[in-house]
Amino acid sequence: MKDGNTVYRCPADMKYYADSQDYREISYGINAFDNGGIGAIYPWGGAWSFLTRISGVANSAQTILLADSGHMSEDGGAAYIILPATSASGTKANYYIYPRHSQGANVLYVDGHTEYADAARLNEIKNDSKYWKAN
Repeated sequence: MKDGNTVYRCPADMKYYADSQDYREISYGINAFDNGGIGAIYPWGGAWSFLTRISGVANSAQTILLADSGHMSEDGGAAYIILPATSASGTKANYYIYPRHSQGANVLYVDGHTEYADAARLNEIKNDSKYWKAN
C-alpha cells in the first residue's frame, strides 16, 4: 500500500493505514459469504479458497460485490472481507458492512451499480442472504 495507490482507500476513512503493508486494513471488503459469495482466498491456508465468476452470478443487480468495511481498530475484524449476519462464518459484527458515512455505507453490486445504504437498509441487507449468495 506504500505505492501511493489510493484505490483501496475511502476518502472518509480516517482509520486507513496509509503506511501499512497490511492488506487487511483497506477501506472496502469483498463479499465472502461462506461458499455462496463472490469470493475470498483465505490467506493463511485455511478453509476458504472459493471464487465465483461474476458472469456466473444469478442476480447481479441484487448481489453485493464490495462495500465499506471496518478495521481491526474499529470493530475487531479484518477489512478485506464482509459477511452477513446469517453467515456461519460471520456471526460476529466485526465482518459486517461498516457504517462509515452518516450511519450508512456505500455498497457496490455485481452489476456495477452502487447504493448508499442507510442504517435501516444495512439492517435489512445484513440479515437476508439473498444479497450475499452468488447463485
